[in-house]
Amino acid sequence: MLPFYAYSKVTKKPFAKHYNANPQTIGEHIRKKRIESGLLQKDVAVELDTCEDTITGWESHRGEPIITFYPKIIAFLGYYPFDHPLEMASGLIERCRHVLGLSYDSLGKLIGVHGTTLIYWERNDLIANRECEKKLLQLLNASQCLPI
Repeated sequence: MLPFYAYSKVTKKPFAKHYNANPQTIGEHIRKKRIESGLLQKDVAVELDTCEDTITGWESHRGEPIITFYPKIIAFLGYYPFDHPLEMASGLIERCRHVLGLSYDSLGKLIGVHGTTLIYWERNDLIANRECEKKLLQLLNASQCLPI
């Protein structure tokens, strides 16, 4: 009789090396960082405290993260993935919401305006007052996310 022994070969699924070198969406930014870091979607899901299907959806443009995920996403990426001009109230509002993970109402309470007012300012339908812009900049400075 021939001697038999247990043999098992463990293989990893090869990473897809293709990704957008100049990412435009949050999902593309996540995919690029994940692949460059050699991580699986389930690894990113654990880090962002969500499920693998959610990461798949973001990367394949089937969904966008809700605002509360943005602080963790920004920390995972190591940079702020959008190009919002901070000279305009709309850019300040959007960056504050992303960095802090706040809804319009929550951010409005912090700076002393109604959440709907922030929506109008972000859309440039109304002009923001200078005092509120200063408060937005203070929030960004306090969160150590200015500039990214």
